[in-house]
Amino acid sequence: MKTKLLITAILLFASIVGNTQETAIKGATLMAPEQSTKISIDDYKSFAKSRFTSDKGINKNSKNIYKVGNIVVAFWDLVEDDSYKRTLIQVQKEGLSMLTKQQVVDESVIKTINNAKILIFKYHQGDEYSYRFYSETRRNNSVSGLVHFKATDRAKAEIIFEKLISTIKLKN
Repeated sequence: MKTKLLITAILLFASIVGNTQETAIKGATLMAPEQSTKISIDDYKSFAKSRFTSDKGINKNSKNIYKVGNIVVAFWDLVEDDSYKRTLIQVQKEGLSMLTKQQVVDESVIKTINNAKILIFKYHQGDEYSYRFYSETRRNNSVSGLVHFKATDRAKAEIIFEKLISTIKLKN
């Protein structure tokens, strides 16, 4: 009886762990979205060309790009030179200045998540939405990411974005 219980518990744990994957990048660890498929930058550009009006926003060197249905999720390292360090408030002001020229900004906020300050922008243009995050810099490293989707996928994308940012753990 104990053996059956132990095997059941192991199988259950394996199925839960198998649906997510922790990804380590230079400045942080994050969990890839559940039920996602990892894609290349070229696959992303092809998909974005057929689905969105633009493929802008994802770092061209990103190796962490995922699709969850028609939702794209990506995150990448940012390495900052000492001469170019900016606070999240500075990044927020610069971002708002650029975004409000073409997009409607739905939210711009700095939150503390897992003892790290994270800047969040949520914006859209027409029926295309982007939710973007930037972490504070630690030892010249930070992490940035983006969730890109159409209005029809907004509810699902909200959940994916909130789960993603809740897993950010910056390295000290």
